[in-house]
Amino acid sequence: MKKWKIVLAVISVVLLAGAGTLYYLLEVKTYETQDELVEDVVAEEYDIALPGEEGSEDSAAEENGDGIASGDSTDENTSAGSTTKDSGDAASKETTEASTTSSTASTKTAAGSKSQPATSTDKKVSSQAGATESSSNKGSSKPKPTAEQIAAKYEPSFLELEAQANEKIDALVGHAIGEYVAKKKNGEEVSYFYFYSKYNTAGKILERNTDGAFNYVYKALVKELKDNGYNSSAAQQYKTAYETAKKQRRAALINKAKAAL
Repeated sequence: MKKWKIVLAVISVVLLAGAGTLYYLLEVKTYETQDELVEDVVAEEYDIALPGEEGSEDSAAEENGDGIASGDSTDENTSAGSTTKDSGDAASKETTEASTTSSTASTKTAAGSKSQPATSTDKKVSSQAGATESSSNKGSSKPKPTAEQIAAKYEPSFLELEAQANEKIDALVGHAIGEYVAKKKNGEEVSYFYFYSKYNTAGKILERNTDGAFNYVYKALVKELKDNGYNSSAAQQYKTAYETAKKQRRAALINKAKAAL
């Protein structure tokens, strides 16, 4: 009986020692893993545009274009005006005396009209015009968007983030494969622990940067929902989808590398 206890104790010690060694090699021991290409991939910032940001440059270009067109029109009008100036001077001399007589008559008429009070008909017409303008302003106001409509505006931003994150993962995998093949070709030692430490660390940095980009878009969506009187429940679907995709990306780096090698 004691013999079996001793055997089991020895096996337990060996297993614990092996597990401890494996943990040390994978998680504790440091390797010379500095690589500029890997650092460039994980350090590159995400380029994610929020709804409404894409058309800002186009709008500015259109405004500048309108200004140029109006300037050309002004030049043409100025040129036309200078051409007819001489003929207009001759005609103005002939009409000076007639306009003087007409001006005197107009002055008398204007003086008489000033003394007349506004009639009830004028007041009624003015009131109707004001009511029409007020009604027109009310009709032109935009309806309040629904929570689903607001959330849908941000979907392209979330999809773009996922696409860029997957591109970075593929770039890391491609570099890992290239490094492995080069070491094999040159007869160098290929260490699994080295590759795990190097690309697992790169994956963690990439995941942290991706989390930051996601939170940037997600917080903007939640803010717009709250500004319109809604809670954040409409945004929850994107957070759930992101967490699922993050778990998949976490395993993709190692799994794709294993499949390729």
